[in-house]
Amino acid sequence: MVRSLIVKLRRAGTTIWRLITNSRHPSWLKWGMGLIGLGLLVWLGLGVANTVGLRQPPQLNSDVSAGLEEANKILETHPRNFNALYQRAVSLYTLNQLEMSGAAYQLAVEVEPRAWFAWNNLANVLRDRGDFIGAEAAYTRSLKLNPRQETVYRNLGDLYLLRPDMDRAYGRQLAIDITRQGLGRIKDSELLQSFLDYLMSQNDQG
Repeated sequence: MVRSLIVKLRRAGTTIWRLITNSRHPSWLKWGMGLIGLGLLVWLGLGVANTVGLRQPPQLNSDVSAGLEEANKILETHPRNFNALYQRAVSLYTLNQLEMSGAAYQLAVEVEPRAWFAWNNLANVLRDRGDFIGAEAAYTRSLKLNPRQETVYRNLGDLYLLRPDMDRAYGRQLAIDITRQGLGRIKDSELLQSFLDYLMSQNDQG
């Protein structure tokens, strides 16, 4: 899909260039047409970038030990293979090897910085290790890449409730705000609506 968008982008650019250079209109009008064409190309380019950011997680081996072994084998010769890094990180997290899992996720998001699901999982690791500020930043990055993931909104809301360095009432209000933001994006989310109902009932209790 992304490749076809890139092809269309190139064709659009070529067509616009031909229209401008072959036009018999005055130079000022050609410049105007060029600026309009440039705007269209930027708009199409942003569409391509957003599509790349919405990529889905790779298929993983459900056998944790086998998946970890496969990933390590690939990484021996291809240390920046994203799928292998992701498999390794998920497997290590399942085995509660948080430090090594976090290192694998860190490298994975360096290789594929627009992989929103890897940022979410990295945030989970950081949260479990007690790095709440780092976790918040990673969840926020995930939502910027893909703002229609209800699980990430819920994870961030839970994080605000868990943070020991934050006033409870303030953390609850932040959780309410991010949950409402998620519902603004995903209006039919039962997960977020039930979480918001819970948060509001806790708020009513003071």
